[in-house]
This record gives sequence, structure tokens and C-alpha cells, in this order.
Amino acid sequence: MTVNNRPDDEDKNSNNNTNQEPLRVAIIGGGITGVILALGLEKRGVDYVVYERNPSFTELGAGIGFSPNAERALGVVDPAVYTAYKKVTPEPTDEVEYFQWVDGRHTNELIARLPIGVDAFQGGRRSEFLDAWSAMIPPRKVRFRKEIETLKERENGKVELRFKDGEAEEADIGTYLYHFFCLTYHTCLTIVYYTLGLKNRV
Repeated sequence: MTVNNRPDDEDKNSNNNTNQEPLRVAIIGGGITGVILALGLEKRGVDYVVYERNPSFTELGAGIGFSPNAERALGVVDPAVYTAYKKVTPEPTDEVEYFQWVDGRHTNELIARLPIGVDAFQGGRRSEFLDAWSAMIPPRKVRFRKEIETLKERENGKVELRFKDGEAEEADIGTYLYHFFCLTYHTCLTIVYYTLGLKNRV
């Protein structure tokens, strides 16, 4: 599908957007992916709620690395997200450092290595990145101790969320790990446009 962002379309799209009901997005999971999505929506004024099964934001795993493309994507989501990222990332040193991969199964033979530094991979502790980014989410938009049981699309096109505590919620779009549940392909594209901050919705 080709989307044309022509200047003469702006007024027409602006009027259409005004008449549409605002989207409500349910984000299931408060890990790094869920938090970054929330911050992108927050930046663009899209209504959302983060549902996390733990009593607080928690990230498993020791470290994480970000490529130059990932760094640029953080800035697109929100410049403040990128700023927080740089505050957590360790300062570069004069010593050359690498991500290294070894066979590990039969030998310790080095298979590949990737330099870490300026214009290369940057990394740090997952928990520290999550702490910095999750602090930017307004507390009223997060519900802890909410473990999802089912997501189902209703006849009216809304997504029904049922939690293990017996509560139920409704949203226009429900995101769960790498899966998106929404009424139509059009609606899915709309949330991508909101997150990227493009002028015109599809």
C-alpha cells in the first residue's frame, strides 16, 4: 500500500481525524518493548494503558545491545527516550571492546565479534534501561498485578481483555508480545502511524 503525504491532503485528513473517536490501546506487558510503545503513544497523545502481571516493572536478562539503527529509532519514538538511553549507556573508553560469539558446543572457537563504541553497538543492563524509561510513564497509565488470560475480538470490533483476577477491559487495539489484535488492517496501520508520528493516517 502506498501512502501519499501531499500538502493538499492535510486539511482533508485533519477534518477526518477530528470526527473519529480516539483510539484506546491496551499494552500487555511492561518490559522494554511495551514501555517503548507506551512512550511513543504518550508523545503523540494516544490513549493507552500498560498491564503488567508483576507488582512493578521488571526486566529479566543481564544485558542488551542497541545497533545504530535502534538508536535512531529511539529518537523517532521520542527524543527524550533517546536522551534517557544515553544517560544509562556506559561512557566509551579508549579500550576497544567487542560483543563476541563462540561455538560453545564443541569448542570455544571464536565465531564472530562486533565492536562496541561510537556508531557501533551500545549496551548496558536491561534493568537500568527499563528503570529509566518506565519512570517516564505517568503512573495513572499503568496497572500492575494484571495477568492476561484471554484476548478476544468482539462483534463491535473492540478487543476484550480478560485477566486472571476475573476483571475484564475493552480496547480498540490490544498488543501482547509480538502480536497485534485489532479490528481491521486499517486500524493496525493507524497505530503504526501514530507511533511513528507521521502526518497522515491511512
